[in-house]
Amino acid sequence: MYWYSLPIGPVWLHSFSTEHTYAPGSPQRAWIEADLAAAAAARAAGTVSWLVVQMHYPSYCSHSYNGGGGCITDAPLMRAQLEPLWRKYGVDAVIYGHIHAAEVTWPVFNATPTQFSFDKPQAPVHFLIGMAGAGYLGPWQPAQPAWSAWRDQVFGWTRFHAEGAASLTFDFFNYTQPIGAETPSWSMTITH
Repeated sequence: MYWYSLPIGPVWLHSFSTEHTYAPGSPQRAWIEADLAAAAAARAAGTVSWLVVQMHYPSYCSHSYNGGGGCITDAPLMRAQLEPLWRKYGVDAVIYGHIHAAEVTWPVFNATPTQFSFDKPQAPVHFLIGMAGAGYLGPWQPAQPAWSAWRDQVFGWTRFHAEGAASLTFDFFNYTQPIGAETPSWSMTITH
């Protein structure tokens, strides 16, 4: 199956395909809406605390790459289709790769930060975690957008940790740090 969801401890992981249509009226779009509604109901019932969306192509990135699934043309089109649903159903985090770099947004909606902290965000926080990919795709766009909290172009890996309903932590390690390292090169925590 190209799209699925599953609860993992306190996290509802919602995974869909950016390589298939998610336009209104498509089978995947119907599933996306039904699954996000189910996740919101599970959160309201107290069976999960966090709603995390994962996909391949980025919805927010300030890299210069603009091929298929790129930052300049494709990402805004994806946001127009999906961002209202993510906000409606209370998505906490959106995770993707494709671009061989790392970037984290502030809580953002419609390319505008809703706040400049990760404490009780009113919109999803987005994570570009394609830094394990091989090959150089070019530089960042010259001006870092206001919605971009942090970005780096280095090989590395990421660790996510949910501490019940209290916090969701994302740790970034660069390639010089071994797997299992205790101190990340950059870290941030979302709180409820």
